[in-house]
Amino acid sequence: MKKLSVLVSIFVFFCLINTADSQYSKIGLAIFPFKGADKQTEEKIISELNGELYKSKFIRVLDRSNVDSMMKEASLGMTGAINPATVVEVGKIHGMQVMISGSYNKNRIVANATHMETLKVISSATVNSIGEIEELGKKLKAGIESYVIGETLKKLRNETPEISLDFWVQKKGSSEKIIPGKKGRVKIGDSVEFHFKSDKDGYITILDIQPGGDLVILFPNDSESSNKITAGMEYVIPSAESGFETIVSEPAGLDKLLVFFTTKKWDLLDPKILTGEGFKSVKEDKKEEMSRGFTNISTLKKNQWVGKSIEIEVVK
Repeated sequence: MKKLSVLVSIFVFFCLINTADSQYSKIGLAIFPFKGADKQTEEKIISELNGELYKSKFIRVLDRSNVDSMMKEASLGMTGAINPATVVEVGKIHGMQVMISGSYNKNRIVANATHMETLKVISSATVNSIGEIEELGKKLKAGIESYVIGETLKKLRNETPEISLDFWVQKKGSSEKIIPGKKGRVKIGDSVEFHFKSDKDGYITILDIQPGGDLVILFPNDSESSNKITAGMEYVIPSAESGFETIVSEPAGLDKLLVFFTTKKWDLLDPKILTGEGFKSVKEDKKEEMSRGFTNISTLKKNQWVGKSIEIEVVK
């Protein structure tokens, strides 16, 4: 959807912070040798990726001794061939949940992060210079964190028979609805709208976790600053009066939308930690402050709020 520099890890905090002294949950990650790289280049790639990924509060990078041990146990030391399926079991023993592997060819570096349990590539990145390893790490990190967020979102859904909330997405000019529980598809360049309606008065917050890991606050926004809604009314974001469109843009991948409805005012968004115009984003250095807002929803009763999500595949 619309691209903004934004927080990629809010929802993880929501589920994990129970007290002020709570510890962050980290996903174990190991970096394996890159195919085609000589020893010196390989050391540079792994060292700089380690440094960038280590900055994430949600990634625990396994040290090289663990990686060497895993390669030996999986009989990979001689061949250097990295097949995720062959290292799943030994990876579990060493606490590895994500594996980074890739290739190097004439300064072009391709890297993939594979989730070991599902063998799915959850993040990938490419750079065309040995001097861009830091950027490679940032891209991988964003994708990994986005994956962790998406998995955590599965636990954030809440339904109650006392509240009826409809939430769907439509391409502009189309009557086809993309609804929760039904995976949709949009193309880069499409103009999309977000619709919602409740049978009770209350407050709506809509967030969009994009394929690249960005998170955009769709509602409230600069044009619709109040998120209070009236029972029985259908709302559209962006509204006809807002003066802007939401255009699907790069990168391709899985887009996750989340809507929260509460019968009581939920003070989630502090204007001081937001940035941008139109659809606001959260300043990079204000992650933890933003996360505290999400913990407030835990003070509500189960019949006072609803949480739903929609997954949309973004294609070229």
